[in-house]
Amino acid sequence: MPFGTFKTMVNVGMNTCNDLSVPVQKCLEKNENFETRFYEKNRYVVYKYRTIDSKNPEKNNTGDDSVMKNVWRLMKYTQGDNNKKTNMKLYMPVFVFIETLDESNGDSDDDVECEVKMMVSLPPEYQSDDADIPMPNDSELSIDVLDGFKCFVRNFSGFANEKVFKTETEKLRLSLNKAEVQFQKNKCICIAYDPPYKPINRRNEVILISV
Repeated sequence: MPFGTFKTMVNVGMNTCNDLSVPVQKCLEKNENFETRFYEKNRYVVYKYRTIDSKNPEKNNTGDDSVMKNVWRLMKYTQGDNNKKTNMKLYMPVFVFIETLDESNGDSDDDVECEVKMMVSLPPEYQSDDADIPMPNDSELSIDVLDGFKCFVRNFSGFANEKVFKTETEKLRLSLNKAEVQFQKNKCICIAYDPPYKPINRRNEVILISV
């Protein structure tokens, strides 16, 4: 293992924060199938790319190894890979925001082009508009603001790969359709609350956004 990777793992282990103080969220309603939640406006470090993907859980088009590699890029930013060489707390969870770009608006079962945003929240001290934010050294990372939104959430445990996230997202779609709840069909968010090295008691969620 390269020393830089080992150092990042050690720093992340020491600086991971799971207090859920950011992004600020509020539970609006909850039943046995899903939770209705509101997320307030929040600032993230983001890695964005496009890919061809499928709703079919048996197809793993983007690759779990690639996803984990990009998670480490975000983690490295929080552990000093920025223009101020600032080590900051890594505020879990990791958000993976997926938007379907073709005209089917999420209804098609065919392979589709998607824009993927992998995001980690900046610490609370960098959430104000006048904050002096450390900028990423990695040119493919950016600092973005996500406006507040209402959404519907399904949670589950264990190690979650791409196949599991797709399966859980489809379960949430079916629950919302049954409840006649309106949601944006071309967008979803996958959330992992725990760093890659945590072996047990893992928490994950899938989110569909309200219209």
